[in-house]
Amino acid sequence: MELLYIVFTAIGSIITLFILTKIMGNKQMSQLSMFDYIIGNLKYTGNNIDWLYKQLQIQGINNVSDIFLATCDNENNLSVYPKIKKKMTRDIFQ
Repeated sequence: MELLYIVFTAIGSIITLFILTKIMGNKQMSQLSMFDYIIGNLKYTGNNIDWLYKQLQIQGINNVSDIFLATCDNENNLSVYPKIKKKMTRDIFQ
């Protein structure tokens, strides 16, 4: 079941990137900044940057740079995975 979710998420991402490329016209994907990608995805889901900031504040995130990963499901539920601030005390490669 989890494999199907991963496959459908990957396909959805590819389709989203394709649609964004068509919407943006002549701008090449190599010129696409992360901000452009996020704004394009927000517009695709019917949301805007204010919605994103409000959702982040609800989850206690005040700084975007503290986020490791954020996902939004088909019901507009935002899941945020913060960066781990704890330093590793033991390196497994040593």
